[in-house]
Amino acid sequence: MDITLRELADSDLPVFWEQLTDPELQRMAAVTRKYHYDRGHFDQHWAKVRSDPAVILRTVLADGAVAGHAAVFGPRSQVKIDLVELTLS
Repeated sequence: MDITLRELADSDLPVFWEQLTDPELQRMAAVTRKYHYDRGHFDQHWAKVRSDPAVILRTVLADGAVAGHAAVFGPRSQVKIDLVELTLS
C-alpha cells in the first residue's frame, strides 16, 4: 500500500464528511464533536481551519484514494498533530 500526503482540495471535504458520519468509524475513533453530526457545523469548522495560516493541512491518500486528513496546529512550543478519519482497506 502506498501512503502519500498532498494539499487539501475542496473535493476532499465530501469524503471527510462521509468518514465522519460513518457509525463504525465514529465508534472506533470515540470522538463526538458537534460537527460530526451536523453538516453546517462541519462546513463552518473546515472554513475556519482552512483560513488559519498557522494550520498545516494535508489529505492522506492510500493507493491514490482519499483515506483521511492530517493537521499540524498550535503554538510552536506546543505543536499538536491530528490524524483523523483514516480509512485503509
